[in-house]
Amino acid sequence: MLVSNRLLACALIVFAAPFASIAQSADADLSVMEIGGLYQKDGKGLYDQVVSAASAKSEVSFKIQHVPPKRAFANFETGKSLCMAPANTNPDFYNFSFKTVQSASMTEAKVYIFTKAGSSPVSDVTALKGMKVGVRQGMPYGNNIENSGLSLVAASSIETNIKKLNAGRIDVFLAYWPDVYAAFDAMGVDPLPHSADQPVAVHNDSILCRDTPEGRAAVEAFDKGYKAIEGDGTLAKIMGE
Repeated sequence: MLVSNRLLACALIVFAAPFASIAQSADADLSVMEIGGLYQKDGKGLYDQVVSAASAKSEVSFKIQHVPPKRAFANFETGKSLCMAPANTNPDFYNFSFKTVQSASMTEAKVYIFTKAGSSPVSDVTALKGMKVGVRQGMPYGNNIENSGLSLVAASSIETNIKKLNAGRIDVFLAYWPDVYAAFDAMGVDPLPHSADQPVAVHNDSILCRDTPEGRAAVEAFDKGYKAIEGDGTLAKIMGE
């Protein structure tokens, strides 16, 4: 009887081993677009904190690499990173050659047109025809903007676009909320005119992974942790709600 029990115990260990490795296989490389206030190299951005807190409540462990937007796309497209963020499965913003799966959305980011101080807000993309429109290099703005035929002038950051607008080197610029408010705060300037209730594009800020067993496991584990921190109040504290 003792021998049988030992054999049974060994069998259970062998049987359970593959499932243990599956539970631990959700570890994932995550390339994030470096965005002030959201994804920062010091790990103190709001989304950095959300990912960390959600991961602590689940089986996923993201290895975050903060990079410029263009590099985040390249890492994801070449398979160097299993996931990228902030991103989603909306084909208006992303069109990869492989299937993808997204996590719960951390917030709904909105694209606005910003004009010079003292000017009237603009909310119609067609009104920008003939203007020099500042954008951040590598950031997706949606087909409505990218296929509009506008004269888009790329810069490395929102802060650079604010300076270029003030200097008259561009006529307006496009930027995402909440990113842009972090830039205004960092520069110590008041928010520039924009139509707060009329964004020109809306983007769900999620984690996007390849639609593979590993990618699905990472998303499912993150969503589990996200639901946990949403329920216990941690998410609200991080987001300042």
